[in-house]
Amino acid sequence: MAELEFYLISAGGVGTPFPAMSDTNYHESAPFTMFEDLRNEVLDSLAAVGIPTKYGHAEVGRIVGENGQVMEQHEVEFTPQSLADMADTVAIAKWVIRNVCVKYGVSVSFSPKISLEHAGSGMHIHLCGVKNGKNIVAGSDGELSVEARKMIGGILRFAPSLAAFGNPTPVSYLRFIARKESPMHICWGARNRLALIRIPLWWDFKSKAGKRGGCRETFEYRAPDAFANAHLLFGGLALAAEYGLRNSNESLKAAEDLHVEAAATEPKGLKVLPCSCSESAGNLESDKGLYEADGVFPKRLVDKTVDRLRAYKDRSLRKMVTEKPEEIEKLIEQFLHYG
Repeated sequence: MAELEFYLISAGGVGTPFPAMSDTNYHESAPFTMFEDLRNEVLDSLAAVGIPTKYGHAEVGRIVGENGQVMEQHEVEFTPQSLADMADTVAIAKWVIRNVCVKYGVSVSFSPKISLEHAGSGMHIHLCGVKNGKNIVAGSDGELSVEARKMIGGILRFAPSLAAFGNPTPVSYLRFIARKESPMHICWGARNRLALIRIPLWWDFKSKAGKRGGCRETFEYRAPDAFANAHLLFGGLALAAEYGLRNSNESLKAAEDLHVEAAATEPKGLKVLPCSCSESAGNLESDKGLYEADGVFPKRLVDKTVDRLRAYKDRSLRKMVTEKPEEIEKLIEQFLHYG
């Protein structure tokens, strides 16, 4: 299941009849959010083309410019599908959203960062494992299963290089650097918002032991954004989960060592996500043997991905944020309507 975040952007001079503080838009409803009707039409249009959704809602981000331009962050959550089908869903959904926006005379940005000071947009992925038609994320006792811990350990092992597919542009890393509603540390847990993988709080392992079914129990991979190449990213996630299941000792140890439950704290001594395309390129190059094993990822594809990421020449991105803010603004503007 994917959660697709994006900003809806009005024309200048429109304003809003109910001014509010920035970034206080979470689950807001009409008349305090401007684009509820548009979002509802998006959901209807997605259903009309055969894409089932869980629901849509207003997200945290809200920016009102001096010229009266309003930027509101929204999210559409899809129902569980296979990884291959979900990759298709993400691509089609972005096309549908853009077409509905044209009808309403507004624009949409799927950029992970439209302003350094405001909440960024991600594409969180909820994963479950299915064996013989049954979800294996929770065990018979309602606790997180051994298989789930193996998959989590495998994905944490691949995380530095998965960013090459899930975070393919320089602005993807501005989202990590800014630390606003985004993960940072390569770890997992239920409550820490800086963790890369979270166990959603809406399923309690013990109390729902007798109420499980389908993909109710999932774990959430929080690094990707909507600029991701969804087909390659989901292929990489499948490969990482399979690696964890095959390499039990390694993945279970990783899951144990990288488990953090403390909320709203920065875990010490843990690796962090990459800070640039250049860094992700190096990580993918180092891990290329894992991706190319058994011919899953063609060598040429991996090499071309490394070359494309390095072509951005953004290794000094973190330094630019503090030393060259004007260049960062140009970068944000350049990618506002990318992908």
